[in-house]
Amino acid sequence: MHTTSPIYDSSPLQEESTGAVNETADVTNDETEAAEVANDVHEAANDVQEATNVDQATANDDQIQEDHDQGERNQEQQQANAQVPVRRSRRASKPNAKYPSS
Repeated sequence: MHTTSPIYDSSPLQEESTGAVNETADVTNDETEAAEVANDVHEAANDVQEATNVDQATANDDQIQEDHDQGERNQEQQQANAQVPVRRSRRASKPNAKYPSS
């Protein structure tokens, strides 16, 4: 006598498995979107840093130019000072009327 085994209905397991796969795919998609957003934020932060670096470099260049200009002004002033004759005080050579020396 030949017996057959009862038919097993696997459709609930297939549905559950398909649902789990779909949920995993949804989570993976969410993680991918989150990574893309994080990457966009990172790129924006890099852009801000680059702009800050450019601003700082410009400020440094401006300061270097100002220091150079100040050095030239200082040198011009020193040259002008060197050309002015030195006036000697005649006070030291005058006798002191209030306290004459003996």
